[in-house]
Amino acid sequence: MDTKQNKIIRYIRDTQEKTEFYTASSISTALNISRNNASHHLNRLVEEGVLTKINTRPTKFVYKENQESSQAFEGFIGYDSSLKSSIQKCKAAVNYPKGLPLMLRGESGTGKSYLASLIFQYAKDNGVIPPQAPFVVLNCADYANNPELLSSVLFGHIKGAFTGAETDKKGLIDEAQGGFLFLDEVHNLSAENQEKLFLLIDSQKFRRLGDNDNWQSSDVRLIMATTEEITSSLLTTFRRRIPLTITLPKFTDRPLIERHELVLALFQSEVKKVKKTIKVSYEIIEELEKSQYEGNVGELKNEIKVMVAKHYSQTTIVINKKGSSDQRYQLFSTETASDGQAKKSSSLLELADTSAIKNFQGLLNSIENLVFNIHYCIKQEYGSYQIFIENEFEGSQVEYDRDLVKKLFNQRGIPLEQVELDKLIELLHFFQRFDYVYPLSIALNTKERMQLHKYLRLAETVVSELLVYTEKADQLVLFFAAFFYKKKIITSIIPAVIAMHGFNNATSMAAMANQLVNDYVYDGFDLPLELSSTQLIEEIVQYIKQIDTTNGLVVFVDMGSLEEMYVKITPFVEGDLLVLNNVSSAAALDIALQLKAKVPMNEIVKVDTTKYTVEKRYFEGLSQKNNILVTCLSGEGIAIKVKEILSHYFDHEKIEILTMDYKNVQQQFKREDLTIFKNTIAIFTTPSINEQRVPIVNIEEIVNGQETLERFASVIAEEKRKDCINEIVKLFTIEGATARLTFLNPEMVVNEIEEVIIAYEEFYDIEIQSFIRINLFLHLSSMIERILRHDEIDEELSPDVLAQKEKFDDFLGFSKLVFSKIRQKYNIQIPKSEFGMVFQLINELISKKE
Repeated sequence: MDTKQNKIIRYIRDTQEKTEFYTASSISTALNISRNNASHHLNRLVEEGVLTKINTRPTKFVYKENQESSQAFEGFIGYDSSLKSSIQKCKAAVNYPKGLPLMLRGESGTGKSYLASLIFQYAKDNGVIPPQAPFVVLNCADYANNPELLSSVLFGHIKGAFTGAETDKKGLIDEAQGGFLFLDEVHNLSAENQEKLFLLIDSQKFRRLGDNDNWQSSDVRLIMATTEEITSSLLTTFRRRIPLTITLPKFTDRPLIERHELVLALFQSEVKKVKKTIKVSYEIIEELEKSQYEGNVGELKNEIKVMVAKHYSQTTIVINKKGSSDQRYQLFSTETASDGQAKKSSSLLELADTSAIKNFQGLLNSIENLVFNIHYCIKQEYGSYQIFIENEFEGSQVEYDRDLVKKLFNQRGIPLEQVELDKLIELLHFFQRFDYVYPLSIALNTKERMQLHKYLRLAETVVSELLVYTEKADQLVLFFAAFFYKKKIITSIIPAVIAMHGFNNATSMAAMANQLVNDYVYDGFDLPLELSSTQLIEEIVQYIKQIDTTNGLVVFVDMGSLEEMYVKITPFVEGDLLVLNNVSSAAALDIALQLKAKVPMNEIVKVDTTKYTVEKRYFEGLSQKNNILVTCLSGEGIAIKVKEILSHYFDHEKIEILTMDYKNVQQQFKREDLTIFKNTIAIFTTPSINEQRVPIVNIEEIVNGQETLERFASVIAEEKRKDCINEIVKLFTIEGATARLTFLNPEMVVNEIEEVIIAYEEFYDIEIQSFIRINLFLHLSSMIERILRHDEIDEELSPDVLAQKEKFDDFLGFSKLVFSKIRQKYNIQIPKSEFGMVFQLINELISKKE
């Protein structure tokens, strides 16, 4: 952990006894760090399980005590793995002073009611509520068609409240005093009853039906559950009162290990009921854990109950498939430990017979079970993976392994989600610790090796870097190649290589391009200066012999003898061969994007190489000559294009055209002394700047025909003015804007950004005119390319935006929604400061509507 994060942990641990919760602002003030930094580190601590996050306004963070007396949630399968964060939310809801309302969402049979009962038990175990506290349950669906009766049942009523109300009667809220009220199928609450309930949440007060004078006090903790989407079924005002929502996954969405444990636990539960030993074949268990159930765990439970009932007459109940030769059985005995977990087999690995796996396809079909067996073996031996690494590995080694795996995958542009990274690290640590490798007698044929070359190459790297096996290395490579291939972590089909002189130039450029497109596109081959090119070319020839080139091959080289490589490698390439010299980052990235998109070779060869030529630009401070300054809110790229146009038409002997960052210009104008602009005859800008001390030319007025450039008659000839204006107008059209794109597809980007602009127009009820529309396109298209190049503008928001923080926050929330398709397609994160620039571009239109 970094120093700031350590400081935050120490501060929280020192103050947690006196502090109910923390916010980014409180940490920022206490430790004198920026609020953004505080928020970043607090969220990191949530990921590490130190804090629990509560989605209120502002967001609150609660310190998670490590010492908990309750083991209530240990019966809920997945509590320490896929549902760990959900269980932490449950604990936070209980431990927060006076409790927090909690919403459980999920399909029927996913365990919502069971989890609610465990939350109640956890609260009792930890002394949050007294041992005799009530747990009251109401299924709102029972009163879906009678909201008045539901109101009476829930809140109680007074005599005469409705026909038949002959006496005062208390409701379930009264019954639940000091304990929990669980409202199942809460989406059946009428709008009026939802309003009454959120009043109860806000003030701990309510009125009985028919009583408009007297308030009743309440000390009740609420758990609610629904099978519906809460955004469509519950009032917004009601949803806002529920800071914590937990979504329970369908049975089929659970990890295989959890589905397996659920099946075993349900059979063990049947043993307790029938008081007989049950033997279940592995075929039946595998079939149950891989089946789909509309009613989820509830339906699975009934199916297992029926299976047991059918064989109940047997002394020992045996459940298997008719005619099956499978003699592998799981035994569920009445002597199984009382915690309800199924008795564990002595070694699942011994049951993982791989002799039937005869080819790579068979290995692919079995890989999930083989991985599952390893995970279960660790859990059986140690209780959990965490205990396994604590007992068997030094902490520094675990971190080293994790960092090395991330590095190996990053170099190949393969993003690993945390869950997948954890699974891979667990497999590696198992193989490091145990002298066991699945015996695999598979021989890949030449075609298979070629088709799998990237997966095999990745697996070979992982095995050689992290495992020390020698005799069994080939079997481990096959195992990991199948593990990676099953997940389809590589998209591109046409192989591509980069070969360059120097120690690490080619591998670095290949890694850069792979990372930017999030795919394993390139392999890099370096030629140290002391070696001959012949040796490297031979190495590449051997590489090509092992790969599938039927779809073609792309080769980038830098210079010299490597440019003649095609003569040597052509005989070994089955498809088309494209060799490009003078390799650059831009060229490598452009081709990588096409390869990832699976563009065919006959299209890739049409690449326009002229855009990769070297350009010379020389920059210095503001000129001592008379000058014109160009600045654009959308970025320096557009300003440079305008500068190029002006430079072509204005008399360069009399005037110099310069650019300056828009923020820098604004900062300069805040000074009293504008000496820096002493030789500046005008500033060309978009948007307009309200400044009297220096002549301002609004580019929008040029495009709209309001500015004729006549005031510059001394430095631009009359016959050139019209051509200059036409060039600027052309730049601020779709045609001109798309010409600026380096590697994105202009037609696609136009349509994607147009969708965003239309969404803004509809949401704010505004009309974005042509100039601002083009300006938005210029900014957003270049923004996407900048972010893909990791050159995004991630800085503090401008003072103009900060002055309208509440308005910008609403704008930011909506913007994240409308950009979701772009963010997902290009796999990018858009910084808040980029949204700030978009806000400045259209805020004037929004303000006029208000």
